[in-house]
Amino acid sequence: MKRYNTLIPAFCGLVLLASCNKDNKVITDQQTADLVESSLATVDAGAMEDYKMAATYAEVMYSTYVGDCSFTDDTIYSFNYTGPLRTYDFSSAMSWTVDCTGLEVTAITFALVKSGSYAGPKCTRDGDATGTLVLTDLAPSFAEYSASGTLNGNGNATFETSKGTVTTSTVTELTLTSLTIDKSTYQITSGSGALTIDATKDGKSVTKTATLTFDGSSVIFTINGEDYVFTIY
Repeated sequence: MKRYNTLIPAFCGLVLLASCNKDNKVITDQQTADLVESSLATVDAGAMEDYKMAATYAEVMYSTYVGDCSFTDDTIYSFNYTGPLRTYDFSSAMSWTVDCTGLEVTAITFALVKSGSYAGPKCTRDGDATGTLVLTDLAPSFAEYSASGTLNGNGNATFETSKGTVTTSTVTELTLTSLTIDKSTYQITSGSGALTIDATKDGKSVTKTATLTFDGSSVIFTINGEDYVFTIY
């Protein structure tokens, strides 16, 4: 019996290793972290650049919408850059509405639609994304916004590996909660996120789950018990 008890944990370990290796053949944890970093970072025209624009608008236009419960607006803009380290071309459309309690505006909701392509030092990506950002604590007496949001993407990511160039199709769902956004820098200073990425390559599919913790200008990205720290501002 002792012999079998020794083999069972070893067999389970092999099963887990095989599962991990299967995942890595589609997309590794490091590649997942690189993709998320690029999709968020302002230097890469990521979603944090769009959310900064939303927070800036909410601050600058406060006196315009604060007394108008029927207020709506929208804008179209783009991010374009060609340089030695990165190149990107994105088009975005953002619309917003207010929510009221009685006649008092208590929240403003931004809806984002974005598409384009990016090539940088860690990955190349293209596709479409949609997102939201809901801001409360709008009054100037609050130093920070309270916020929550979502970010959903659908596209392709290409990575350079020791075996050459590999491309993976990805469907991403990110939920952001308990965010605080500084009203002077318009940056997320704290909060958390839950991420799911469905990745497909060469007919094989895996699902990656991870968490994000916002800490000042950085994010702690945790996947399979490992932390990856990167700067988003």
